[in-house]
Formats: sequence, structure tokens, C-alpha cells
Amino acid sequence: MRKIVIMGFGDVLQGDMGAGCTVLEKMAETVTGDDIDFAYMGRDTRFASTYLLDADLAVIAGALDLSGEPGSLHVWDQAVFESHVQWMVKRFDELQGLAMALAETKLVGGCPKHLIFLWMTPHVTEGYGISGLMQNSVIRAVWQIHREIWRMRLDQPPGRCADPGAKQGRGPLPESSTPRGRSGSL
Repeated sequence: MRKIVIMGFGDVLQGDMGAGCTVLEKMAETVTGDDIDFAYMGRDTRFASTYLLDADLAVIAGALDLSGEPGSLHVWDQAVFESHVQWMVKRFDELQGLAMALAETKLVGGCPKHLIFLWMTPHVTEGYGISGLMQNSVIRAVWQIHREIWRMRLDQPPGRCADPGAKQGRGPLPESSTPRGRSGSL
């Protein structure tokens, strides 16, 4: 049986930063199967390797301020993530554990066969609950995950992003990213 992991991270008490949890809740309402594991990591992603080990498909969803338009969805594959990982672990504390978990799974030869990252740009970062902009991003992320699961169950390779509102490719460049509310050099 194939193993599909849907992992979310973020803090539900920081507004849109809890979008990863919302994605998991929506997926749990609409997807069933013994082949799917849901993992909400909160802000502590150190133990993600337990879930990622030997997965056929792993989807990691969370809110990150990559200086995109609020509510935008960025779909990355493993190559794009790896090209930005050094910058990202310096910028986002919660990704240090995730990068370590991915390195651990790669070291033991159990890296997920297909790895998709869904980054949603937050609008509101205070309080409980997500904004309307982020609700739309969550819906698009859920549809992207449904497409990836469908392709995996039909033995098809991962598809290109089918959501015209999502951005796929290299992703935002670290040099152009200055998160709102923060200043300083990268």
C-alpha cells in the first residue's frame, strides 16, 4: 500500500500562520483511506522525519511570508525547496527542524518519492482564525493536494500546478524577500 503524508505546520494562535492546520482539517473532511497520514507539526517540525520516511507522496503546507501578495499560494517541488533551504532556515525558525528531518530521511535512503511544498502568504498574523484571503488560499491548496493524491493513486507522475492562481517554479527569490513588519538585511 502506498503511503501518503499530508503535513501542516504553523501556530493557530497567530492568525493566518495557522493555515497549515486548516489545510489538514479540510483534507480530513474530504479524503479517506488507510494510505493517508495527517501530521500537524505546530511550530516544532523536528520529528517530521517519522512521518516522511518512505512516503510515496508527502505534501507539506504552511504559511510563510515570502513577500508575495497576501493569500497567494506557492507550489514548490523538492528541487525548488532545496535551492532555497539555506536561506529559509535562517529566516524561518520552524523550517530548521523540517530541513533536518528531510536530511535525515535522505541519509537513510527513505526520502519521499514525491515531495510537494505549499506555501501560503499570510495577511493577518495575530489572533485565532484565518483571514478571508487565506481561506481562499487554503481552498486552492486543498484542491492541489487532491490532484496530487489522485495522480499518485493512478500511478501517474506528479503534475504541474493546475491552479492558475498558484505560482509554481523557482518561487520568490530570497534577495527580494523582506517580510512585512520586519526590517534588516538578509
